Amino acid sequence: MKSLVFLIALLLTSYWSYAQKSLAQHLLDSVTAANPRIVDPGLLKLDLKYGFRDLRFETPLARVKNAVAFSPAGGLRMYRRTGESKKIGTASASDIQYAFYKGRLAGVCIMTKGYGNSQAILKAFQALYGEGKKENPAVEKYIWGAEKTLMTYEQNSVTNDAMIYMYSFPVMDAKAADEAKAAEDAGSDL
Repeated sequence: MKSLVFLIALLLTSYWSYAQKSLAQHLLDSVTAANPRIVDPGLLKLDLKYGFRDLRFETPLARVKNAVAFSPAGGLRMYRRTGESKKIGTASASDIQYAFYKGRLAGVCIMTKGYGNSQAILKAFQALYGEGKKENPAVEKYIWGAEKTLMTYEQNSVTNDAMIYMYSFPVMDAKAADEAKAAEDAGSDL
């Protein structure tokens, strides 16, 4: 009888361990599918850089040389850096924009024109951060995500122009929390 109880306990323990792993994997898969915040241990370089060129995310605007504001966008203030080189690897960007939230660097948007520049910049970023996650083989869209940084690349299938977004999770999470609090405060006034 003791061996039967031991065997049942062993089977239940094994099943529970398997069920927990399956549940954990299922949760990870569903979070990854629903949220672009994909954590890949191989992307430590992305978090170590935590920014673009000489600017780290969360850098105060006052420390950014040659920044010229050109428009607000969804709670962000957008800037360009005058005199900045548009060369990235062998590619030429058509525009590089910097997004600031509450005076701290929150994100970077890089735009390219044409197939050659788009593919060259993709190759440059893949050389730095790995292949990236591509969910649909028919679409030129890649995602690189780490603990603090997200980067996406998306190429227009008609024009072959591309947009690369890089942003800081901590700054954008703070922005989302501020917006949620503002919406809650506005709702309490009703």
